[in-house]
Formats: sequence, structure tokens, C-alpha cells
Amino acid sequence: MNHLTINTRRLLLVALLFLAAASNLVAQQQATTLLTLSKQADIVALATVTANTDPSPALRRVAFRLDRSFKGSVATNFALIEGAGRCCGRALVETIPSQQYLLFLQRKGPRLHPLGGERGLLKPDAQLTEHIESLLGASTNAAQQDLLVAALDNPNRRVRADAALALPTLPTLTNRGATAAKVMAALRRELPGGSTLVPSLLDATVRADPDSAATSLTEIYLETARKDTAKLLRVTLSRLPGQRVREQLLLANVVNREDLAPRLRAAELLQAMPATDNVRILDLMLANAKQPRLELAIAEALLAAKVPATQLRTRVAPPVLELAQKRRDQRARFRIPRSRIR
Repeated sequence: MNHLTINTRRLLLVALLFLAAASNLVAQQQATTLLTLSKQADIVALATVTANTDPSPALRRVAFRLDRSFKGSVATNFALIEGAGRCCGRALVETIPSQQYLLFLQRKGPRLHPLGGERGLLKPDAQLTEHIESLLGASTNAAQQDLLVAALDNPNRRVRADAALALPTLPTLTNRGATAAKVMAALRRELPGGSTLVPSLLDATVRADPDSAATSLTEIYLETARKDTAKLLRVTLSRLPGQRVREQLLLANVVNREDLAPRLRAAELLQAMPATDNVRILDLMLANAKQPRLELAIAEALLAAKVPATQLRTRVAPPVLELAQKRRDQRARFRIPRSRIR
């Protein structure tokens, strides 16, 4: 095994670990969205901290006065107990006397416990409490979808973020009430900063309308300045209807454009979604490829589309074709099949 291969594998491992950590964070947030908490909680209430009366150094006990109940019943005065100190799943460590909180509580035997850790104990405002009331009243999938789509523009950051996270978790997601356009608008707002909401918004817009997603996302993919965003968009586009993606690439003039970056992106995308139908556009791109880097990407994409290397020998420089074959063989060892949306 040569040094380059070792470094490549190390970089791949680091990337996979980073993606796994980011994925776990999003998964944790999706499991504790306001929609999920509202469904799973036995009690949803506004309550004010009256005292912190810790019974021991190992336990934290916080007394509350009920101000308003949205769901379930609880005594006017009640207390919550959990382990002291900061730890995953603990919610009471930063509670302040006289501060009002929105609580999501679960009954376990005779006791009440915060649901969702610190994500289930929030400082309320008008937008948040109004949204919670609406969530508790939305009993159908369609009503929940409409509410979450509208919440993508909510002034409250938690409401807005949770709506983006919760939309892909709905059993069905359709383009009712221009859902796809509204989700796409939210996606465009979040993309420049590399927001953690981007994967959820991508998933939602793809599920709502795959064809319109292919149209809009291809344009964004070709023009984005962020490499991490481009990689995420490439993975998403590779799942979408290939014919619509190819049409958009041709409309974007990736065959004859002066700037290299969009043409390189197009070749990398066609490589990520291998199909014999890609050959026509790749042949056109190869005829106009004057940069070795672009020629390499097109050659890899043609090999991925099952074009024999023997057919490329007169069209691709021998060192470029040799490198394309080596890179193609290396990628084949790590390839993970992806489902496609048709």
C-alpha cells in the first residue's frame, strides 16, 4: 500500500467520522422537535420556577408554580428532580428562580420528568406558545405539514429550525399550498452559512416535488462557492430524476461555458449518478475540455457510465486516462449504493 493510498484512507475516515457526528446531532434534534415533544409529552405547560431546593449534592430539585397547561393536568405546585451537574439529557441545571419556562413533561411512575433534556425546557415568547398551541391542535398529517411550512418564516429561531427538522419526518409530504417553493426559499436562506438545517430542507424539498427540486438544485449546485455544500447537493441530485438533471445541465450550458468550475461540477455530478444516458452530454463536454483537471473528471464519469477505456484512448491523454482508471478503481472499493427518487 503506497503513502498516497494511506493518506486517502485516513482522510476518508476523518470525513466519515465528521459526517457521522453531524448526522447524530441532527438526528438528536429531529427526535426532540417541538412537534415530537408535543406528541409524546404527557404534560405541556407554562410554569414559573419558585425555588431550587436541592436535596443533596448529587441531585437537583426545582420547584415550579403552574401558570398554564396546554396538555395534561398537573398540580398548581410541583417539583422536578434529576441528577446534578451538566450531562446529556439533563434540563434543570440552568433554571433560574422567577423565570417562566415552557415545559414538556413525561410521567414515569409517580414522578414527572423533563422530556427531551434541555430541548424540552424553553424560555417562552408569544411566537413559541402560539406555535405550540397550533401543533397540539393539528391532528392530521396535512394540517401538520401546512403548519410546519408556515413556521419556516417564524421570527422565533427554535420554531423556525424545528419546522425544518420536522418536515422530513412526516409520513407523507406533498406539494400542497406551494410547499416545495416555500421550502426552497428557506433552503436558499440557510445554504450560504452552511446551516445544519440544510440536509433536512433538502430532504423536504426533494420529497415534496422531485422534478422542481432537480431544476432548482442543479442551478444552485453549479454556482455555490462552498465545497461542503456542493458535496451535499451532489449527493442529493444523484438521487433525483436523471433526465431532469441532465436537461438542467444543458440549459446551464456546461458544454461551452468559459468558466471551469461549473463544468467541473457538472462532470463530478454525472460521475456520481452513473448512467448510459450521461454519455451524450459527457461526449460534448470532452470535445471542448482543454484543462487536464476537467478532462480527468469527464473521463471518470464516462468510465462510470460503462464506456470502455479502449474507446477513450484516442480522445483522452494517456496519463489522464490512466489516472482516471486508478481513481475509478479506488472509489469502487468504498462505494455505497444509494436509492434513487424517480
